[in-house]
Amino acid sequence: MYKVLLADDEVLIREAIRENIKWAELGYELIDVCENGKRAIESINQEKPDLIISDICMPYVDGLELARYVYENDPSIKVLIISGYDNFEYAKNAIKYNVMEYILKPITANELSKTLWAICEELNEKNQESRKVKRLIKEYEKSKIVLAEKYLNVLLRKSQEQTGIKDRLREYGISMEGEYFCVVQIWCRTSFDFKGFLHLELQDELANFAILNVIREMLQDSRQAIIFQDGDNVGTIIFSGESIYQLEMAVGWRCKKIQSYITDTLAIETTVAIGTNVDSLHELTASYDSIRHVQKYEFSIGCNPMVFGKEFEEIKAEDNLDINLWGNRFITDIKLHHIQDLETDINDFFSCLRASYLSKSKIITSIQGVVIRIMLAIDGREPVNNEMAKKEKQVIEMLLDLANLEKAEKDFGTFVFDIAAILSEKNGGIHNKSMAALDYIDQNYHDPEISLQSVCSYMNMSISNFSLMFKQHTGETFIEALIKKRIQKARELLETTDLRVYEIAAEVGYTDPHYFSSTFKKIVGQTPKEYNKKRREER
Repeated sequence: MYKVLLADDEVLIREAIRENIKWAELGYELIDVCENGKRAIESINQEKPDLIISDICMPYVDGLELARYVYENDPSIKVLIISGYDNFEYAKNAIKYNVMEYILKPITANELSKTLWAICEELNEKNQESRKVKRLIKEYEKSKIVLAEKYLNVLLRKSQEQTGIKDRLREYGISMEGEYFCVVQIWCRTSFDFKGFLHLELQDELANFAILNVIREMLQDSRQAIIFQDGDNVGTIIFSGESIYQLEMAVGWRCKKIQSYITDTLAIETTVAIGTNVDSLHELTASYDSIRHVQKYEFSIGCNPMVFGKEFEEIKAEDNLDINLWGNRFITDIKLHHIQDLETDINDFFSCLRASYLSKSKIITSIQGVVIRIMLAIDGREPVNNEMAKKEKQVIEMLLDLANLEKAEKDFGTFVFDIAAILSEKNGGIHNKSMAALDYIDQNYHDPEISLQSVCSYMNMSISNFSLMFKQHTGETFIEALIKKRIQKARELLETTDLRVYEIAAEVGYTDPHYFSSTFKKIVGQTPKEYNKKRREER
């Protein structure tokens, strides 16, 4: 029902309209009848009608003045004027004040009813539209956060025109004042321990959600920060400041507090990545890109650091890690059971990995390569038992599911210490040292300076003790084993290369080609030239 107020100074007309119109059937309720415009205004303020039916000529306040009052104070109220004056000026002013209908007297109840019916239909239609608009506005307000996050992600990923950004942000209820800006992200490095109840991806999502809630809670009163999630569901903050000093101070102490709170209350390890400073909102993409660049090295950065994008701008990955060299160092430490050297080499190896700034996949591949190199070296001297094979399998599997380099270092260290312990328990110290001496020959046979003295110094043993130990284990002296290795490598080079005899002599550690030839003949029964000629004839 629409509420109607009737205003007319003629009693008979007022009563005729009141009695002869079937208000309820037309969708109306007559709430008041007034004898002049002044009285009508008082009723309007009290009753808030939807429609006013008014005579144009009344004492105190006439119909047009009443229409103007409604137009200026509550334009949602509709006005129908009934006039005895067919005057163009009256009609023009009625249009000016948004009067719905201007009807001339005399008018029958039937004609007025038709007009009221038409007005009711129009009110219904407008109310329906109004409800749609209100519903849309309500939905818009509900989705404003989502729309704001989408727009903020556009700002980060695609450079925008400077004009209009702040206005667009204000539409979403976001105020971002200041002369300088930077993007900050808090990356989750370890998640809650859900004991297998949640899939890994859900664990990451829940951890990121928890981090975002902490950020919002701790920055809720800050006018210098906008908080949202980027397209990868990572907690993201856009900080602002009137000066670079103010910006960096705000970012530094706020992020430290947030990170400490996350670590202490959620037991989640995080990395705070701070983008480069920019001096306009449309350059936020540059600040965000500097963070994305840092993300390439996230695996090797370390737990709980605060990293700055500008520090990584000139960094380039260096893939020059010598897997064989590191493998040999670990093999020697393991076979000699040099625990202190093993600890030092583990620390040095992982320091090199961090300094290389390689990707996660390349770092894991490098560590796996060293593991395989160690196991191949052990297998080359003696069979690998089930326990060692199990340790190898475990470390390979753990390397495939790592969150950071600290965990990789811990798992790798456990592996090499376990292998060293197994070998020591299985073979005893003498066997291990003999194996280490043979490995020393494998790695250094090409060095002319290698000698009994040098290997004893390397093994930290006296010449007499070492010679006795080596002879007991291998059945030959160290020099015999060295010559055997050199001649074996010389034969391989003669068979597989076109190197001259003096070149091969140098390759296997002889400075005198004639001495090499005589030694070769003594062992093989032929000179190098004769051996080479025979091999070519056999081909």
